[in-house]
Amino acid sequence: MRLSFPKPAIALPALPTRLQRPTVTVNIEGQAIRTMAVRGKSVISWAEAPLDAGVVREGIIADPQRAGEALAAVLDSQGLAGGNVVACVTGFRSIARVLDLPKMSADLLEEAVTREAKREMPVPMEDIHLSWQALDADDGMQRVFSLGVPRDVLDPLLKMMTVAKRLPSAVDIKPLALARVCGEEEAIIGDVEPSSADIIVVTKGIPVIMRTVMERGGESGGDEARIARFRDELARTLKFYNDTHRQEPLDPSTPIFFTGSLAEMVTAEPLQSLEAQEQYSVRPLSPPLDCPPELPAHTYAVNLGLALKEV
Repeated sequence: MRLSFPKPAIALPALPTRLQRPTVTVNIEGQAIRTMAVRGKSVISWAEAPLDAGVVREGIIADPQRAGEALAAVLDSQGLAGGNVVACVTGFRSIARVLDLPKMSADLLEEAVTREAKREMPVPMEDIHLSWQALDADDGMQRVFSLGVPRDVLDPLLKMMTVAKRLPSAVDIKPLALARVCGEEEAIIGDVEPSSADIIVVTKGIPVIMRTVMERGGESGGDEARIARFRDELARTLKFYNDTHRQEPLDPSTPIFFTGSLAEMVTAEPLQSLEAQEQYSVRPLSPPLDCPPELPAHTYAVNLGLALKEV
């Protein structure tokens, strides 16, 4: 599995929009499936379908058979029999590292990345799927963004897609999809859902912090309590980044994007104190796609980011 960051595409003669195969994106979010179809640069459909209790536990698909049957049903209801499928998994327990390696030929780089990731990642290599993306090279050094996704997170998704008979062209993790849809070189992203929260810090175009916090069954309170816990986690994460990057802390002009089904609650009145405290500017999501005005873009931000992934 290789990572792909947004890059300018080479201009090629395009098929008429009506003949283009749609890109279908799949996001398992808590106890629901969110799907979206994009043709060309236009969002043409989206849907959310509930999952039975127990099908997903702590963001991981526990019953791929029932999840696959539910996915097939929602895609069939939208008439989405073909097209490229891009799916994602939670970022929970995934490990990202930026590796600095001597510049070398492409045929040697993969072996070097695997060897260095084994040194840097605190888990056995047989327990993860390793993917990577070469970044900039300078002064004889090559930077590489590497990502280890636990097999017990990714494999159930692939089983689900097999049951649904919709094998994916690409798989991503949720934090990378969110970083892609925001499309900023410097950004803070907070995604808030009833079952989880993600906090991503992007600097120089690279997600340097990707935190996924799962809601535990025993935690008290409703959505307001979840928002309060998220605010605390966000403040701690930004303080940790600035404390560990005293020479280059986050600039006060760094934009914050809030996404997820609870985003509107985050951007309500309680956010003003956070914005004043942290001095970062809150910016609405503006994806580079043609979205119908009735699309709740903040809720489908992950799907939009998946649609932008190079496949």
